[in-house]
Amino acid sequence: MEQRARIEGVKVQGDKNPCSLFLLSLIKRNPCSLLQKSSLYISFVNYFALILSMKINVLAFGVAKEIFGNSQVSLELTNDATIYNLKYLLEQQYPRLKQLASYMVAVNNEYALPGDTIHERDEIAIIPPVSGG
Repeated sequence: MEQRARIEGVKVQGDKNPCSLFLLSLIKRNPCSLLQKSSLYISFVNYFALILSMKINVLAFGVAKEIFGNSQVSLELTNDATIYNLKYLLEQQYPRLKQLASYMVAVNNEYALPGDTIHERDEIAIIPPVSGG
């Protein structure tokens, strides 16, 4: 059900993504046909879930590097993922990240806001809090 909602919820307003338009046309043409043939529907959903996702690398610095156990991690996100989605996923996979007082996410060498969209080729870095005097 979650996958179905994810696929049917594809944003097509002003979006000219061919996959989104194709999916929308199929659903509009015969909304029940996909549901009646569940194995075809599941295959269809899995196919589009793969197309509509992206793999990103996240660089880690300071204590974030220790939390991740590496200087970078790879994640899979949907194509319309935001910084908020990224932080949520990271905090689920690395609960110690929640314990930091605060941390920032930089995208292409600039601090990012929670609503900023992530693209597949973006350089993403986790910047932990720093102190000094």
